[in-house]
Amino acid sequence: MSVTSVTVDDYPAWLGTPVTPNAPPQTTRAIKRDLDELVFVSIFDHVLAEIAAGEPLTRVLQQDHRQPDPGRFMRWVLASPARKSRYYEAREAATELIADKIVQIAEGTDSPLEDVTRSTLRVHTHKWLMSRHNTRRYGDTKTIDVNTTVFTPERLKQLSTDDIKRMLLEGQYADADVVDVTDKLEASDE
Repeated sequence: MSVTSVTVDDYPAWLGTPVTPNAPPQTTRAIKRDLDELVFVSIFDHVLAEIAAGEPLTRVLQQDHRQPDPGRFMRWVLASPARKSRYYEAREAATELIADKIVQIAEGTDSPLEDVTRSTLRVHTHKWLMSRHNTRRYGDTKTIDVNTTVFTPERLKQLSTDDIKRMLLEGQYADADVVDVTDKLEASDE
């Protein structure tokens, strides 16, 4: 019986390069990074669907048998603008389901024997998450539109005194501070 030696070239392509115990750390890190990439690509759509259904990211990743690291997964997601956009869209979609969940908690239909303090904490937590995941719709951000007209000295020169009086009488600038700049205009003409 003859013993033949097995070389790396004898492995099928799907097995990839074997990791030797004394491999340099960079090689091991590169292999780990590539494996993470494969796992992340394979679970990404499923993770987005679960997040859109209202599940927290860490719970979704813990349920996967490969146990991907949440920090590495988020770095991978945020590294690509397309993935990042899809992730945030899934979180925004989840806010609608969280709103329904808040109503169930408040009505006591999800857990009738739950303590009121615990229910209050759950509602406040869900509201906070909604305000962060969908700030346009549920955020506490206030928007103030300010519409002002600034008259530069050049613009004032173009207006006649009658035009200015008419604008003031029509109330367009009723609460505006009127500053007499006649002396300054005359001085700039000289």
